[in-house]
Amino acid sequence: MRADPQGKASHELETYLIPNLLAVPADRRPSVDVYGTDYPTPDGTAARDYLHVVDLGDAHLAALQAVQPGQDDIVNLGTGAGYFVQEVLDACREVTGHLVSRVVSDLTAWFWDNGVCLLLPRYRCVEVMSRS
Repeated sequence: MRADPQGKASHELETYLIPNLLAVPADRRPSVDVYGTDYPTPDGTAARDYLHVVDLGDAHLAALQAVQPGQDDIVNLGTGAGYFVQEVLDACREVTGHLVSRVVSDLTAWFWDNGVCLLLPRYRCVEVMSRS
């Protein structure tokens, strides 16, 4: 699965939702397990923060440019908001025309507080999914 817009990053054994979803219409896997639909969320599926690999790289470059001697900053990178698994499934289905999942079980929500990274002078998460 290619993650970078220029096709430079590949994943042999993928564990993340989006690349696995896209592997179904590409005939690289038969389906994707969705872990639960009974969580206390608006659609019953878990929420996750999806950070694009390009944003991750940009954040590292911004950190290198902002480094100060004797200053240690530890930050979480992300959009600061989660996307529900069902939203991601629906987006994949809309783009590819394939039904790609089956239900199992998972954590209710998992995304990072990105408040500190937003204070960094050169970092902004720009590659985000749109919510239609």
